[in-house]
Amino acid sequence: MKHAILPSGSRFCSLLALVLGLCLLAACAPRDISTDSARVDAEYYGKGGPDPLADARYPIPGVASRKDYYFYYMNRPAVMESVQEWRKQQFMRGLQGVSPEHPSYREVPRQRSPFRQ
Repeated sequence: MKHAILPSGSRFCSLLALVLGLCLLAACAPRDISTDSARVDAEYYGKGGPDPLADARYPIPGVASRKDYYFYYMNRPAVMESVQEWRKQQFMRGLQGVSPEHPSYREVPRQRSPFRQ
């Protein structure tokens, strides 16, 4: 009666073939499209490539709303200071040169609103 068990050499060969087949199947698996993208970007742009975080700070033309532009410009100190100065000048022009801190400003009665009944 013959044994149904394979001899040790052929068992090792079949196990080795099974392991190699599984490794080949794993190597053929589809990769994610973002795999190795950092290396590809570094090769394309070189060392001085664009900084994605720097681009995210600015409003995008054609996509950003007026509010985005407004907040972007108002958060720059030089722009904010010039706007405050401009508003102060507009206020002072309306007062004809009288400072609101001066007592004479409070002595002049305010004009009644024509809309108040």
